Amino acid sequence: MFYGPEVRAHLWSLYAFNHEIAKTREVVTDTNIGLIRLQWWRDALAEFYEKNEVKKHDVMTGLAAAIWRYNLPRDTFDHLIYAREFDLEDRQPGSLEGLCNYVDYTHTPLLRMAVIIAGEDPDDPALQPVAMAYSLAGLIRAVPYHMGQGRCFLPEDLMRRAGINFGTLQIGQSKDALIPVITAVREKAEDLLRQAGQSEQGRLVRLHRVMTAQYLNKIKRLHDDCYDVRLSVPPALRTIGLWRAAQKA
Repeated sequence: MFYGPEVRAHLWSLYAFNHEIAKTREVVTDTNIGLIRLQWWRDALAEFYEKNEVKKHDVMTGLAAAIWRYNLPRDTFDHLIYAREFDLEDRQPGSLEGLCNYVDYTHTPLLRMAVIIAGEDPDDPALQPVAMAYSLAGLIRAVPYHMGQGRCFLPEDLMRRAGINFGTLQIGQSKDALIPVITAVREKAEDLLRQAGQSEQGRLVRLHRVMTAQYLNKIKRLHDDCYDVRLSVPPALRTIGLWRAAQKA
């Protein structure tokens, strides 16, 4: 919304690629098939980087143009693909630290490449904590959706401490007991935003920070109940808040 047509098109190509690899667990019924799907993307990227050949795929066509235009680093794509192999294992993070590692691997490289496309500083020290906080907020909002798929990204040790487990949640019990777990994840995301601060940030990182803060504030107002249907509604005045953040120098 806040970038010109050319930059916007390349950002869409990058996010389309991320969507393709992120949805792998949702569209396959077998781990090996998922690994084959991810390997296809590794091979497609290798062909472009090594031979300048573009596989016939709508997303790959646009992505190749973005890679060529902005000299996007190949190893960053490799990191994103590798991180998605975790999804195929259907394992909960063992701890909050493990969850933070997951969101770091799956979102920080994505935001870094988006920042390069936007012509901003990929070495911005605020980028990593903002990317992680943004992803944590998204995972909180997606808890009911993931539960419906038989998946859970909440820290196993925190759930055990709360006296609940994945099985009881799947049959609709212990939802209230989940609240302290959500609180801990939200507070970690808030802590990451505090680490990021607010000064010397590029526009894209700043927009991610503002949107993350909006969602975390709403989660807190709803008493960390991730099953509250109001959480599916975007925060009030979201676009205005983003527009104001985009106008800052």
